[in-house]
Amino acid sequence: MTTPLTDEEVLDRAERWARFHRKPETRGRMDECLKGLSEADQRRVYLCGQRVSTGLAPKVLPAQTQERKEPDEKEQKTTSKRAAKNRG
Repeated sequence: MTTPLTDEEVLDRAERWARFHRKPETRGRMDECLKGLSEADQRRVYLCGQRVSTGLAPKVLPAQTQERKEPDEKEQKTTSKRAAKNRG
């Protein structure tokens, strides 16, 4: 497993990706910026590059995201009962 890119490395690759994206004749080279990266890092570079290419401020996603906790059935029933009480 490869180590995740730092935020600076993601931003550097994203800016390169955006430069390639600006000119139709260099769009074929956009994949060069993503080559050799994990899927998570490719996503981080791609999303940041999209922001840069549209003129938005660059925003680098964190390297690791925590797993989203799915509520169990008991929590869902409790929440729906509270919502029903509040409605009426």
